[in-house]
Amino acid sequence: MRKIAIIIIVLLLLMIAGVSGVFYHWKTTGEKEKIRKEAFVYFNEEDYVKAADLFEELLDKKTLFSSDTDKDAEAYLAECYYQLEDYKQADKLYDRLIDGNPGETRNYLLKGSCLEDQDRAEEAVSCYEQGYKETGASELLLRICRVYIEEKDYDKALEHAQEGTKGDSRQEFLFMKIVIEEKARDYQAAYEAAEEYISLYPEDEKGRKEYVFLSTRIP
Repeated sequence: MRKIAIIIIVLLLLMIAGVSGVFYHWKTTGEKEKIRKEAFVYFNEEDYVKAADLFEELLDKKTLFSSDTDKDAEAYLAECYYQLEDYKQADKLYDRLIDGNPGETRNYLLKGSCLEDQDRAEEAVSCYEQGYKETGASELLLRICRVYIEEKDYDKALEHAQEGTKGDSRQEFLFMKIVIEEKARDYQAAYEAAEEYISLYPEDEKGRKEYVFLSTRIP
């Protein structure tokens, strides 16, 4: 009888602990949601200091049911630090987001933008290239092209644009080739790229305008 009584007491204690745990996590989840709403108010008002404090407070509260909320909060917290030009903290958070979900294109775009704003073009390209290998997202390849255009490395920009023409966003990258050749002041090559573009997309007004303009720039 004594053993049975002990077993019953242990089971009751476990039940009480379980109920208490569920109540704690339910209560904390509600508190996190309240903080989240308040944080967004400040974020939308561009008061990034107060928003960051609240997102930090939200992340300090641990529950079993809020992993998605926490990931979302980390992304916004990183954006707060980015806007406050606290790039060290922003970089750290973007790295954590990428490690946690390497298949999410947005995280590479955000980290790359952060690096570009610090004039760290080479690191930004590395970030975009890593993301492109993981996701195959054309947005990342386009970002690489734009960084190389800004750096006036037109050969590398063309190389990546050519890579992009093999994917689903072929039209966008064919137009990018026109832009790159024009930026490089190789008007003959730009004209030929425009000629190829309008042969494939004759209804594209932007492409026709480039073709007409470039026809005036060659002998």
